[in-house]
Amino acid sequence: MPNPINYNEIAKSQESDLEAQNLISNPQLKKIVMPNSDIPLFCDLSTGTARPYIP
Repeated sequence: MPNPINYNEIAKSQESDLEAQNLISNPQLKKIVMPNSDIPLFCDLSTGTARPYIP
C-alpha cells in the first residue's frame, strides 16, 4: 500500500529551500492547489502536466 503524500511537509520544504526560492522566478514554475488538497505547491508546468517541485 503506498504512503499518502504529505502536502504540508512538501509545502514547508519548498518555503525553506533556497534553490526553490531561486526557481520561483521561472515562468514554468507556478503554485498549484493539488487534487484532494487545499495546499498550494510550486509545480513545474513545462511538460503540460503539473509536477510538484520536491526539494
